[in-house]
Amino acid sequence: DSAIFGNIGYLRQIEDFVCLLENTDDNLLLPYKRISKFDRKGFDKTLLLEKQFSHKIFEFIPPIPRRNRYSQRVELFFDVVSEHIQMLQNTGAGLGRWIPYNNSLNGPYIDGVNAVIQEIRKRAKAPEFRKLIARGTEKRKRQLLGMQLLVDTLFENYARLLVVRVDLAYGAEAHAENSAKSEQNPGADVEMALEHRQRLMNAMRHKTKVFEHCVGYITKLEQGQLGNSHLHTIFFF
Repeated sequence: DSAIFGNIGYLRQIEDFVCLLENTDDNLLLPYKRISKFDRKGFDKTLLLEKQFSHKIFEFIPPIPRRNRYSQRVELFFDVVSEHIQMLQNTGAGLGRWIPYNNSLNGPYIDGVNAVIQEIRKRAKAPEFRKLIARGTEKRKRQLLGMQLLVDTLFENYARLLVVRVDLAYGAEAHAENSAKSEQNPGADVEMALEHRQRLMNAMRHKTKVFEHCVGYITKLEQGQLGNSHLHTIFFF
């Protein structure tokens, strides 16, 4: 469970799955068997849906960890699947008992997955959800404009600036230790990185020796494909 939800690649697959449903009509559903390689012409989006499903995005065991905040699309997926967990389990496939997507998948299970697909699509196209997505896009735009304003202001106010780019990541030993903690807390890696970033920002605010002449900074916390957190930074001295 923790391994799945600590893997940013898995969350990106869910994001792609919901995006696909947002941009397709109600006729796009999971077929009862794989499309033959000889019949693929004109089935591009159906094949893409098959591929997303084959990433095992429905294979997890409840309860879904919700300590962390996810993107709007990932949260939507978790909400809908949580509501349909019992139904999917009762059809005899998925949710911890993964069966490869081929003719061995039974009709009721495919029907159950398609019910989830239809509900996700319905909610993703609702005006309320579209507003949430738009607000997220606007927030990212404001953050970008804020960074551009900071850079422009610094260069207008200082005749000379030294710009230093530093990427901060955990060594193998620290990452292994934190992976062990993630068995109890899937968000441990992110929580540790957030705590260390806060310490770094406090050091800058209090003008410790290293940051005595620091007049501005930009930080961005990211997770790699395997869930390991790292920090990209730019310092202006």
